[in-house]
Amino acid sequence: MAKISAEIHSLSWPDSEPRLALCQDRVFEKFRFPLIRHSLRADHSQWMDGVLRDTKADVILFVDNDCFPLKREAVRSAIGFAANRRSFLGLAQASNHINHGQHIFAAPAFLAISRVGWISMGRPSCSPTVRGDVAEELSWRAEEIGLRYRAWYPRFFHHYSSEGEWSLGNYGYFGIGTIYQDLVFHLFQGRLNENVALFEKVSNAVVNNDLSLKDFRSCVV
Repeated sequence: MAKISAEIHSLSWPDSEPRLALCQDRVFEKFRFPLIRHSLRADHSQWMDGVLRDTKADVILFVDNDCFPLKREAVRSAIGFAANRRSFLGLAQASNHINHGQHIFAAPAFLAISRVGWISMGRPSCSPTVRGDVAEELSWRAEEIGLRYRAWYPRFFHHYSSEGEWSLGNYGYFGIGTIYQDLVFHLFQGRLNENVALFEKVSNAVVNNDLSLKDFRSCVV
């Protein structure tokens, strides 16, 4: 069997809080995965479309700059699923400002996608639509053609955002500092300095192998 090629891409705007990139880099260095960082002011969805269009890799793993794996297994499992199923795997999320938060999809904060799978779906854009947020169209398209994809569900989050609770369909809630399936941490709203300290704290704990969940609450209703 031919070896699968994979790339990990993250987008950081030039004026992003620099601690986010520093913390994320440390985690990926710990797990010995090279991270391709794009430092430019670009629309998130258009940037994703460009990477999918131009890359030669079999699988692309997109990671938001306020997100990182908690275990090496997270990266290997996500890339493996995408490659083996010629599909994609992301974090379960629901756009609360669209569809009343009822459509759960594989969100792009941590999204592994097979390029062959993307082409087989008709090369759908990651741009928002009237029925979905960034990259949500991938899940809609897969559901329409019967392509099986996977979403990792959240187990814990640290605190509610200033906007209040975010609904995840009939599953429960998620918020600032959400942990998905004990494999991935997504801060959310990393643009707000008030949340960056939590990102630093969790990334340091991962690097030092001493992550504690005592300050987190359950996502499940």
